[in-house]
Amino acid sequence: MSSAADPFDVSWFEAYRDLTRQEAEDLARSEGRVVRVVRPGDVVTLEFSPSRLTVHVDADGTLRSLAPG
Repeated sequence: MSSAADPFDVSWFEAYRDLTRQEAEDLARSEGRVVRVVRPGDVVTLEFSPSRLTVHVDADGTLRSLAPG
């Protein structure tokens, strides 16, 4: 019996935790991930995409947080 891969596996995100915004975006794109940049006041959908990198920035584009999904 083979086990299916977990569709919500975000273990890839561990490699991103200490990166700068540019490093994280560059790595994500090199891995074929979608990068979503969220600025204050942006409207975003609530669907979770386990292969997407979400980059939260402040009004001037400074990194505030990174998250999978």
